[in-house]
Amino acid sequence: MIRPSRTALGLFGWVVAAAAAITAGIFAVGAIGSGISGNSTSPLSNQAVAKALAQTTASPAQTRSPVPSPSRSSPTSRTGPTAPRSSDRPPRRSAPVRRGITRVLNVHVGSIVANCTSSLATLQSWSPGQGYATDSVQRGPQAVARITFKSSSIEVKVAVLCANGVPTAQQDSDDDHGGDGRGGRH
Repeated sequence: MIRPSRTALGLFGWVVAAAAAITAGIFAVGAIGSGISGNSTSPLSNQAVAKALAQTTASPAQTRSPVPSPSRSSPTSRTGPTAPRSSDRPPRRSAPVRRGITRVLNVHVGSIVANCTSSLATLQSWSPGQGYATDSVQRGPQAVARITFKSSSIEVKVAVLCANGVPTAQQDSDDDHGGDGRGGRH
């Protein structure tokens, strides 16, 4: 009888252990996908989503619970149908809130998120570009909202105004190197 070498036995043992690990991994991934109980979940189709949404957005009349009738021992009880309480009526719909137009304004020194409601500009957020910091901010709402970005060599003032209800940025820069300070419009 031929006796196998230790190397061959070690190699055979390694292959068996690797195969067992791969098999266990495949079963584990399968269990994760279907759960421990074996129930698998799958994404909903567009039709199933529409059906579920239609069921959850039923009108208040369909989702209202019945009004309990007053007890006979109550001194305020009366015969006949009970009058609906104010909490049983569907809520009144108020006029829609006008939110205005929001835009991201990219200028060479950073980005600004601004909103215009009517003719009033509001700076909602801003992010200075690399090498710049925010120096001063007039957030609004006002006819012209302002923000100043500053680096070690230049200061850029950005005015945000509403042109036909849409946020628009105008910038003016002053540099320490003899620039004309006019900047440009963006």
